[in-house]
Amino acid sequence: MDSQLPPPNSGLISLAPAVVDAYSPSGLWPTPNGPEVFRERRRLLGVLCSGTIALPAGWARPRNFPHNTYPYRAESHFLYFVGRSLEGALLVLREGVATLYVPPSDPSD
Repeated sequence: MDSQLPPPNSGLISLAPAVVDAYSPSGLWPTPNGPEVFRERRRLLGVLCSGTIALPAGWARPRNFPHNTYPYRAESHFLYFVGRSLEGALLVLREGVATLYVPPSDPSD
């Protein structure tokens, strides 16, 4: 790693400490951290956008017929703001409040 690289908070923008702490020592790649990082992301989304925002996680997609699905992966936007892959979930941001809707689990699972 090049020690001459600036930390993520030394450039043109100023990031909250929770966001800065989410980056690797080189300042290049985000590292998965605690829930404070995702709270800060949702807070910033509420500040930057007005109205109601809905981010669906999505469902497993079929391959060649409905019962043969690809391995499930949540939509990228949902993962960025929630940090967990929850099939069928929906994140709703309204007036600065985030609400996560998750379908009930199947008792046979």
